[in-house]
Amino acid sequence: MQVSCAIFESNALSVIQALSSDCTGGEFGHILHDIKSTLHSFSCYSFKHLKRIGNRAAHVLAREAKFSGLTQIWKGVTPPPIQQIIRDDMM
Repeated sequence: MQVSCAIFESNALSVIQALSSDCTGGEFGHILHDIKSTLHSFSCYSFKHLKRIGNRAAHVLAREAKFSGLTQIWKGVTPPPIQQIIRDDMM
């Protein structure tokens, strides 16, 4: 699957601010540098800060990955653990 445009969302305001600036230093500077170096593969992208409640789907998927111990890939379908969250967001 080739993605040309992307919106990256996070509830970590400091991360969004760092990614939106020229900053690449600090404790996580190497991670910021890696992220920024991959952005050239997108024709358009943006970073958006969300409050934690707006990032529920990501939180549930992260928790699922941490505790399941399985590698799971969903192509063309909404992952079952977040189907209800996505439906609620669309209302």
